[in-house]
Amino acid sequence: MKKGGDPRTILANERTFLAWLRTGVALMAFGFVVSKFNLFLRLHIVHVNAFSRIHEQVLGLVWVGAGIVVIAMASVHFYQVERHIERQEPLGRSPVPYVLAALLAGLGVLVLVYLTAIG
Repeated sequence: MKKGGDPRTILANERTFLAWLRTGVALMAFGFVVSKFNLFLRLHIVHVNAFSRIHEQVLGLVWVGAGIVVIAMASVHFYQVERHIERQEPLGRSPVPYVLAALLAGLGVLVLVYLTAIG
């Protein structure tokens, strides 16, 4: 049996991987903005107490961590799919999108709770 796969399938896998990477980088950028937001509030002379600063930093770090997890899971998924394509094996359902969707939904709820608490 010939090794390798259809170039279109290989390129589709690479495009999917790059989309996951962009998502991870966006999450990390969002985390950075959240953790540094108190700086912008202080520049506009809005009252920011130490309690909210700590929570913003923790929330920002959680989002940066989520971006790192997304990139790590995407890398593992990419190499697994690449192996299946090279061996011309059928692809099974991957739990990666479901796990990441649950992670991001949980983080969204965390932000909602935080915004409700400070509002």
